[in-house]
Amino acid sequence: MKLNIIAGAVAVAAAVTAGCSKTGEDKSPAANGETRTEAAKEVKQINPEEVSVKIGKSVLKRGEIEADVEKIVASQKGSFPEDQVEGFKQYLAAQLVQQFIVEKALSEKAEKLGYTVTDEDVASREKKLLEELSGRPDAPKTVEELREKIFASSPFGKKRAEEEFRTATLIDKMIAAEVVEKLTNDFSKAAEEEIAKVIEANAKVEPEKAKALEKIKGIKAKLDAVPEAERAAKFAELAKENSDCPSGQRGGDLDFFERGRMVPEFSDAAFSLAEGKISDPVLSPFGYHLIMVTGKKAAEKAKDGKETAPEMVKASHILVKCPSAQQVPDAKTVAERLKRDASRRAVGEFVRDAVKTAEIVTSAEFSSLLPKDEPKKEAKETKVDSAPEK
Repeated sequence: MKLNIIAGAVAVAAAVTAGCSKTGEDKSPAANGETRTEAAKEVKQINPEEVSVKIGKSVLKRGEIEADVEKIVASQKGSFPEDQVEGFKQYLAAQLVQQFIVEKALSEKAEKLGYTVTDEDVASREKKLLEELSGRPDAPKTVEELREKIFASSPFGKKRAEEEFRTATLIDKMIAAEVVEKLTNDFSKAAEEEIAKVIEANAKVEPEKAKALEKIKGIKAKLDAVPEAERAAKFAELAKENSDCPSGQRGGDLDFFERGRMVPEFSDAAFSLAEGKISDPVLSPFGYHLIMVTGKKAAEKAKDGKETAPEMVKASHILVKCPSAQQVPDAKTVAERLKRDASRRAVGEFVRDAVKTAEIVTSAEFSSLLPKDEPKKEAKETKVDSAPEK
């Protein structure tokens, strides 16, 4: 579910603020095994005039939060069981407050730095968003369709959605100028080092694969050496002794599965085997397998209202793991990824600083959403080593 369409920077900020909470715990209703029914028992009486958050001149009252929560719940009606509604409402309230804190802190910083947003800025961001969404099955084709999706369909109404989009545009503009455009690091050397590590790791793959193949062939030889009537029992015994898959403790049993459930190499081999037969070594991204088919179910056609059942195979396997060679990436692609990662970290730091330096006051209910003060490090006495220099 999307509360609204917000700037990429603000999306990062939400995660940053969550990481700054006093407990650091997941606030979702299902966190720590708590059911939403249990959360519902803790519902308290709400004073709609209580100030939940104050940042500078901006105030968010508890009644406003509750109204927004009800609008979101109404828009999602039928998406979750009734006994989970109250827990979901508490979760939404925290998310809305968190978003308010981040957006207002960043808006305040943008104002102090002298940033403004124009209609041209908004139009440019709409066009950019339209390009980013292109390719998706339900992507809007025109700016008008985009506005219909993100404005007219908002549970908070078109006018407010437009205002929030404008605010997000302002924040994006500030962060682009203050953070992204100032990131001038050259990541080509770091990219070369990363690629060198991939090449080095790949050089070790073939010897490890050969070793794994030798082991799986040895297991296959042991199976071929016993009478066919005894192979199923021997297979289970060897799986327990040798398989690198957790299923080895069950004698390698994977139960029934349909086509496409397993990786293609494994699935193709299993469905091509006759019942009771054991495959030659099969290489998959996980390593080498020996597969024994222990049962088959033909596909069932729909009749008497019964749904069609796909063809299924029951199989056991023995896995000997070995590494797979990684594709050596393009240096330019790696450098661009490293730059995006660095940009994301820099944006996170910028947002974190904006929230920490803003004058924020919250009610006790939402105090855990405020950034916690980092513990001060005690100064340590410096000891001089008397050993001679090398």
